Amino acid sequence: MQHQTHLEYLPATRTEADQYRRQDLRRVIVEALHQQPFYMANDRCLLFAVQQQGHVISREQLLVELAWLDQIAQVVRVDILNRGDRLNVANLTNEGVMVAQGLLVLPGIAAIAH
Repeated sequence: MQHQTHLEYLPATRTEADQYRRQDLRRVIVEALHQQPFYMANDRCLLFAVQQQGHVISREQLLVELAWLDQIAQVVRVDILNRGDRLNVANLTNEGVMVAQGLLVLPGIAAIAH
């Protein structure tokens, strides 16, 4: 399966509030995946879960953060299962499970409070 990057959509500069919001969004994504069977969910289910936690984002914004979690932090693996409908499926890596459990803290992802 081929990875497609969405990192080119990231703005060149970010305010401190935007950085905090994105770090929290990444935390919410990791926690949402941790609550799913087999630590796996498609992007549409994740978008719903993220929005339930108060993050008002588009599917494209979610895909940008999933790409970051996959390519930079390497706590999530993203695969495209259906090319026609672009169904992206994300699952936690072992490191992602450790982040979700609060056993590992990584820059760019808000710490999990347990």
